Amino acid sequence: MDDDIDDQELEKIKQWSSFELDDAFERDKKMMKEKLHQLEIEIDEGFDASPEKARHFNFMAYLYWKFEDRLKAFAFVERAENLKEGTNLITQCNKIIFYTESGEYFKAQKLLQTFKNDTLTQEKRKIKANAEIAYCYSRLGPKYHPKAVQLFRGAIHDIYPERNIAWEYGLALSLRRQSHIFQMFQPSDFKPAENKKEAAYLLYGVVSSPVSTYCQIKA
Repeated sequence: MDDDIDDQELEKIKQWSSFELDDAFERDKKMMKEKLHQLEIEIDEGFDASPEKARHFNFMAYLYWKFEDRLKAFAFVERAENLKEGTNLITQCNKIIFYTESGEYFKAQKLLQTFKNDTLTQEKRKIKANAEIAYCYSRLGPKYHPKAVQLFRGAIHDIYPERNIAWEYGLALSLRRQSHIFQMFQPSDFKPAENKKEAAYLLYGVVSSPVSTYCQIKA
């Protein structure tokens, strides 16, 4: 088996990983450090469900990797994987990139085969990955809120008739942020009344949901 992973394959993998955020903010080390600090604090606050933990751990793994703390990056991607919430596409793609950039090409190639033959063929995993990337963008500040809204909307639409109230909550928060004058990045995006109304509608749907999990979000 050829151990090399070509550039085209790596670009495809990055599309389904936290490394999709590279162009967004990797050059702003101060911002990255602030986000990592916030995420570290939030671990102590707890989460409602494993998928919530997975996206959080994957984001932290990405940030640690960018700061070249490879031990912590691998530790957090392993924590995401050990949640047993089903195969997480972003966790898997992050691991492929970590192995590749660490020179562990055999491990990367072995995982890539699973990615090609199994994971990438399952549409629901792609939808969940889009929602997870939306969460990451929602944490990056005003410039990226429209991207978060776009991805949350797409995931909510594509998962229908199923619901994921964490995604609905994420969309509501992103819309609320866009309705604040100090969060405005482009005048064309500033629709406070419209965004507040849609956010309120979404939040009502979240709190009235019969789903017993996500108690903190509903609270």
